[in-house]
Amino acid sequence: MLTAIRNGAGSSMNSSRKKKEEVSANPAGNAARSAGAAADITARTGIRKKDWIAALVILAAAGCLLLMFQMTKKQTGNYAEVRIDGALYGSYPLDQEKVFTIETDYGKNVIEIQDGAVSVTDADCDGHDCMRQGKIRRCNETIVCLPHKMVIEITRDRSKKEDKTDFDTVAS
Repeated sequence: MLTAIRNGAGSSMNSSRKKKEEVSANPAGNAARSAGAAADITARTGIRKKDWIAALVILAAAGCLLLMFQMTKKQTGNYAEVRIDGALYGSYPLDQEKVFTIETDYGKNVIEIQDGAVSVTDADCDGHDCMRQGKIRRCNETIVCLPHKMVIEITRDRSKKEDKTDFDTVAS
């Protein structure tokens, strides 16, 4: 009888061991179990696997856009070009602090270059929009005073042409 109990007990242990071996040998059973685990996660969080993938794709795209904007960041300029009525009035280096007045038939503007930036500190125009535009220091930034027909633009290099308003044409 003792042997029967031992055999019985041993057979139940052998059967549980066999079940474990069958489960690990059956990949379909494992897939069903992992799908069940994924279903448990979905049930707990309410987020499906496709939603996670979509979120990761969106985050990756946002990261790429941020990187692209950082790579194309504007460079600080070296010169402030002042144009009156489209013609070059003067080109001033931004590394030299200077305050100067431009008086034309259209009116008077006081321009200040300080700490690598240029701004209009005083103007006798009506709206004073040129003064509210603040300091500029990066390439292609501009300050515009429409009543005085004045444009200040930050450039990388000093202008080689006296007037950049002429156009290239194709001869026929």
